[in-house]
Amino acid sequence: MTRNGAGYSVSIRIKRYGERGWEWKERGFSGGDGVPVCSSRCRTNKSGEGRWFWSNQTNGWKQDIGVCQYRLPQDRKKAYDKIRGEIIRFLST
Repeated sequence: MTRNGAGYSVSIRIKRYGERGWEWKERGFSGGDGVPVCSSRCRTNKSGEGRWFWSNQTNGWKQDIGVCQYRLPQDRKKAYDKIRGEIIRFLST
């Protein structure tokens, strides 16, 4: 994947949160040297709705997308694919 001519790779670790929710860590690396360029920790609620990110400033979760605006599928591969697609779209802008 590329952004402004520079190669990037992405690492995503996803695990179940509650009955139907997800928690994941994502890291982006620049091409060639493998230096991390971004890292975040996110989760949905236990029903797979909304999106929260971990804030190091407040040492806690902060919601950035509401439960009516964001939902991840219950299937792990489909949830992973959605997260990956979001990252690719972000890096492509």
